[in-house]
Amino acid sequence: MSMSKVWKVKVDEKEYEVKLKGSRVLVNNEKFKLRNLLVKHKWFQTTYGVDIGTKKAMLIISSLIGGTKLVIDEKDCATGEIYVPVHIPKWAYVFMALHMINLINGLLGAIIGLIGCSATVSISSNKKIHIVARVALDIVVLVLTYIIVIGIVLALAQY
Repeated sequence: MSMSKVWKVKVDEKEYEVKLKGSRVLVNNEKFKLRNLLVKHKWFQTTYGVDIGTKKAMLIISSLIGGTKLVIDEKDCATGEIYVPVHIPKWAYVFMALHMINLINGLLGAIIGLIGCSATVSISSNKKIHIVARVALDIVVLVLTYIIVIGIVLALAQY
């Protein structure tokens, strides 16, 4: 994990600097190991509980969607907007499973399959897009990833 992110937050009229650096969180330069703060680990995101003054913040690290967020009182500290947890609809897992079939096509197929999964999660969990449009976009992404993989296989077969 080679990431570094900084948030400046105010809790109870006191300024705090929260810094994510590698596998540690620094709160006003006091170091905490992430593994000791683990709250919940899901397939695509991990949540850590960080004490900042009198508040318990959630540090949410997502491997596919949304990046890294610090949330206090249900608000994203970077934007000030209400934090809405990512919810992957059950039907999206069908598309992800279909993308993972590309694993049989070697490393390139696996990479394209993972990119397809990432796009599927991003599209499927975006509630700003109507559900019919989300399903249609997931189908388009699925078809495009298979066209790319088949095109590469056919191109390599020429040699």
